[in-house]
Amino acid sequence: MKISVIVPVYRVEAYLKECIDSILNQEFSDYEILLIDDGSPDQCGDICDEYAQQNACIRVFHQENKGVSAARNLGMEMAVGEWLMFVDPDDWLEDNALNILYQRAVETQCDVVCASFYRNYPDRQVTAWPEGIGEKTYSVRENRQFLFECVTYRTKPQKEAWMGSPCWKLYHAELLREHKIIFPAGLKIVEDALFNLHVICHAESVHLIDIPVYHYRMRGSSASRTVLFEDLQYRIIVMCTFMEKHQIVREFQPYYYRHLAIEMVRFIRLRCGDISGILTFHAMVREAKEFSDSPECRRAVERTDFKGLPIKQKVGLFLLKRKWYKMFIVVSVMYHRLSKDRKTLLWK
Repeated sequence: MKISVIVPVYRVEAYLKECIDSILNQEFSDYEILLIDDGSPDQCGDICDEYAQQNACIRVFHQENKGVSAARNLGMEMAVGEWLMFVDPDDWLEDNALNILYQRAVETQCDVVCASFYRNYPDRQVTAWPEGIGEKTYSVRENRQFLFECVTYRTKPQKEAWMGSPCWKLYHAELLREHKIIFPAGLKIVEDALFNLHVICHAESVHLIDIPVYHYRMRGSSASRTVLFEDLQYRIIVMCTFMEKHQIVREFQPYYYRHLAIEMVRFIRLRCGDISGILTFHAMVREAKEFSDSPECRRAVERTDFKGLPIKQKVGLFLLKRKWYKMFIVVSVMYHRLSKDRKTLLWK
């Protein structure tokens, strides 16, 4: 078996058939599909079973709800393919996705092959990587810092690749098994980034392709869109623990601080969308001040250079460095009111 496609399934009955059909319609033929029903309370489990009865390449596993990381880990444990691909159950693939990824995997002998993808909004489709990035094999030893940045935060999102998600990639299964690389169960944030950072710590080479093969559905109701300062605080603890465990504090810390500073700006700006609803202006200022003045966040803001950042992030960091929290909140609220499509804020 060449490829195992792992799909964690939970509360996506409106989209699941489109996802499975897109995998079944692949031009590539030597693959299996592992559908991991993570205790979904809707009809997803039945849909999975129906597809398995009609398609020999599909295997279904049912478990109590343990979260997406545990579901993916079960899929990895049960997979028999030489290469692993992860697909979220509300997304879908281009018909040539597996063909393109596997061909590059064989040609380059890399540990990871990463393609581009589309972001699919209700009213439009956007290519995540612009044309012109090109196609290249990166030695991890010589480009580890660049790859760290691709996973955590890109200085120029319009010009650089993003590798934070485990989707739109092929992973060499032997690499993951040899180094016991799994998704950290129990986390609701940064589990994808930690998985990919762990991969980079052990991989020899990564191949990037600027061909979109994956459709990432942008849903405003997704749990990952919920903006809470507690999430970012927990992220700090998890990332620091990871750096210490893998002894990459000195090497990775500049990218970690840059990532943290940009996420602070993004979280505060998005959180301001709740003002006049569940939050008052003064409560938001108090939250932003309390969080931004914590030692780790203050170090991140002070050590992050503005160079190469979009103007909105430059303004946000400038105001945070000066501790002008009221001004930051005012600017953010105005930005929300002027924005015609709030969902695009998550990606700018």
